[in-house]
Amino acid sequence: MKIIKIFCLICVLIASGCSKDQLLQKRIQALWTFGIYTKTIYQNNTPLLTESGSAANAGTIDFGSDGKGYYSMVFDLGTGAFNNNGNFTWTNTSDKVTIYVNDTIKVYDVVTNTINKIELHRVVNNFDLVGHSPDYTYSLDEFMSLVK
Repeated sequence: MKIIKIFCLICVLIASGCSKDQLLQKRIQALWTFGIYTKTIYQNNTPLLTESGSAANAGTIDFGSDGKGYYSMVFDLGTGAFNNNGNFTWTNTSDKVTIYVNDTIKVYDVVTNTINKIELHRVVNNFDLVGHSPDYTYSLDEFMSLVK
């Protein structure tokens, strides 16, 4: 009985030794499917519907153990098919994932962190919406539910 208690104590110590940063880093290192991808752009706090929408099974994203990754997305948010893919690098803390792609830094809050689902969300105020009037203020709200 004493051996079982010691074994359980060792298991608890080992499990608690893994920081939240490391836990997310280990979990995210995989090939994920964009179960749900949602992008909403606001013009002066009103949704700009021609630039917004949601899609299921929109592609895949692969977070490599070396801090590099690859994404492939194909979806239609109501303005025609969007097809994009490319390489990126990434880092994380216990509650954020930062993706560096094409000289752009995207910082996502971690909403859900489980073995089979990671949900990321970001809001960008004063978003530069290329090709639209500078007389308006734009913001971006982006959410992705990644599933295995």
